[in-house]
Amino acid sequence: MAILFISGMLVIRAQLQYMQHTDKGFEPAQVVNFKGVGMYYDSKIDGSFHQLKRRLENDPSIEAVASSTNIPGEGEQPPKMEFSYAQKNISFAHVGIDPGYFKTLNIPNLQGNINLSIDQLLHDSLSNYAVINESAAKSLGLSNPIGVKISGCDANFEIVGLVKDSKAYGFENAVQPTLYSFKNECGSMRFQTTLMVKTKPGMVDPAIEAVKKEWAKNTSAKDLPLDYSFMDQQYALQHKKQQELQVAFNSFASLSVIIAALGLFSMAAYQAALRKKEMSIRKVLGASAQLLFVQLNKPFFRLFLIGIVIAIPLAYLLMDKWISNFAYHVNIQWWSFLIPIFCIFILILISISFQSLKVARTNPVDSLRDE
Repeated sequence: MAILFISGMLVIRAQLQYMQHTDKGFEPAQVVNFKGVGMYYDSKIDGSFHQLKRRLENDPSIEAVASSTNIPGEGEQPPKMEFSYAQKNISFAHVGIDPGYFKTLNIPNLQGNINLSIDQLLHDSLSNYAVINESAAKSLGLSNPIGVKISGCDANFEIVGLVKDSKAYGFENAVQPTLYSFKNECGSMRFQTTLMVKTKPGMVDPAIEAVKKEWAKNTSAKDLPLDYSFMDQQYALQHKKQQELQVAFNSFASLSVIIAALGLFSMAAYQAALRKKEMSIRKVLGASAQLLFVQLNKPFFRLFLIGIVIAIPLAYLLMDKWISNFAYHVNIQWWSFLIPIFCIFILILISISFQSLKVARTNPVDSLRDE
């Protein structure tokens, strides 16, 4: 059991570190989500919600401001919509965004122009521009999708940008082929109500105060509280179950090692007492301390080998099943099993060496006096 729990602890720890440090394709740090703000402003492209964003962007503590129909870290994935390209139907996830979305989340631009302005969107009122991610480009079979026309949601889109895939909805879910559009063509009832504010480093509190001042000016939201959360904390909550599992495995691993140590020590003491006279006779006949050690502890090493044969395949199967729940995960490494084997082997040596040395140093005359 100790080998099983230690192996599990190492695999879970490796997966958590991978999720915490690998590139997510976007940056949730320094982003504050103000929930429900958009409900109390005009949601037109150049409406009062847009004017609020512009005022906030001029604040020295704020780097960028945006809103979208789906917020990274909130758990709910964007809905899939049907699109058509080259007489083929393709299913893409759709996210309605505003021009500041990619800058606010620092999603890398790979091709084209993703920094459209409100003026351009208003000027080209009959055009529908879209940005797609890498997975969508692969689904279309295009290495350079800029300028390609794609239809769906009763609109004809022109692809103007290609962005990097982002693991915005956790590592359990594979990144979906996604189309981002600026006029929310795929869902009139999917509102951009959450205001995302990217603060400058060390300026979180002044940025929050700036939003509070603007919120207080809105007569439609008079006396209503301003609810906000931090995107990086919300995103980290998606890993809470894994962190709780890690704590549980750490506790069980520690407990199993303690129980194993006590059990081994007790068994070694019992074995030494049971075979005390046998070892004394062997010592009288010229057996060395090393030979006595091997003879006395052979049953322990036999049980250890049997335990390895049972525990390693079981641990691998359980960890492989657990880690398959993640679309993005580490590979189970051989050292995840070698380390617990080595630790338990050292534990066995320490536990049984005391009794073995005690028997080896015992005067055989004392043991054989009654014979």
